[in-house]
Amino acid sequence: GDASRFWERTLEPVYHSREDDGVPMYSWFSGGLTNAAFNEVDRHVLAGRGARTALIIEPATASNSNVANEGDNGVDGGGTRLKCSYSQLLCESATAARVLRTEGGCILG
Repeated sequence: GDASRFWERTLEPVYHSREDDGVPMYSWFSGGLTNAAFNEVDRHVLAGRGARTALIIEPATASNSNVANEGDNGVDGGGTRLKCSYSQLLCESATAARVLRTEGGCILG
């Protein structure tokens, strides 16, 4: 797809601003590389903690069919709290990565 058009549509509703306020910019671990997704998700799955809860989402309405609805098993009774395990989050992030590579022109690394 057209990567520039994808990002234009995707970022349109996102507010972002960077004003030059005279504060110097600092760098941390300059030149280093990290993989935030691996550190936050993958390593927990690899360590056998895939079934543990990674995210708890409490939206006004629970409409995401890809994430386990805690209300379905009677935990909160209201059906609004969503729980996502590390394994589910790994799967969902892999799906998002495929979309970013296909539509957004992103590459690995």
